[in-house]
Amino acid sequence: MDLRDTLGKSRSNDGVLLPFKHPLHEELGRASAVIEPLLMLHPFGVLWMLYQTIRHEPKPLPYAALAFCVPFAWVWYYFERVRLRKLTGHA
Repeated sequence: MDLRDTLGKSRSNDGVLLPFKHPLHEELGRASAVIEPLLMLHPFGVLWMLYQTIRHEPKPLPYAALAFCVPFAWVWYYFERVRLRKLTGHA
């Protein structure tokens, strides 16, 4: 038995290759009630950040790259850019 056989048996579930030994829901346990909704919300946050940067920033490309490369950068963008823009009245 070589390493490929071992990895294949521990990572596959009825022919489906999984990145974990078990499905993500089982790996997270009770924490999945918090983590899974956050993981589902993330793509919508990225799209919202792209929309906001294209609409309000003079140079949106760095923020667009940030949205795609840094997980949950849209949370930072909201607190540092959007909220301050609303407070100063530059919306």
